[in-house]
Amino acid sequence: GGGAASPAAPSTLSDAAPRPFGLPALVAVFASLCSLLREGEEDAGMLDVVAVADMTLSSEGAFAGEGGSKTLLALQLIEAALAGAGGALAACEPLLAMVQDDVCLHLLWIGDAGGPLPELAAALRVFHRLFSTLRPHLTMQVEVVTHRVFLRGLRAAAALARDAAAAER
Repeated sequence: GGGAASPAAPSTLSDAAPRPFGLPALVAVFASLCSLLREGEEDAGMLDVVAVADMTLSSEGAFAGEGGSKTLLALQLIEAALAGAGGALAACEPLLAMVQDDVCLHLLWIGDAGGPLPELAAALRVFHRLFSTLRPHLTMQVEVVTHRVFLRGLRAAAALARDAAAAER
């Protein structure tokens, strides 16, 4: 027979069940990555030494122990998420708010504190990704991170070079 087509086989998930993917899942995953970054800093004792008024960090305990590995993992996963989302991330207000608030604040702390080279490199990759994809939405954050972290580092390097030149004379 050439009878009528049979109806489609029922799916294992009912149509009324919430779908396990989409924008809400993406927001939840990104929030988990920000939480992992925060946990890495808390494990290292970093949040306990932050002076909120001037954003200074004590060098003792910052990025020590296993907190550094959580921080590095979080940075790598955030960079991969940003690479996948690109500029489309700006279309989702909750994701953009997490980037503007949580991610940029943690990048500032990581760059300001120094820390292990792999974490600094990962933070620079995240910063570069943010700068290249979301610059119009992060003008204040880019300026603050650039000023606090990179320009201060350049000034310190210039001061070391001047001191070395003065010592040679």
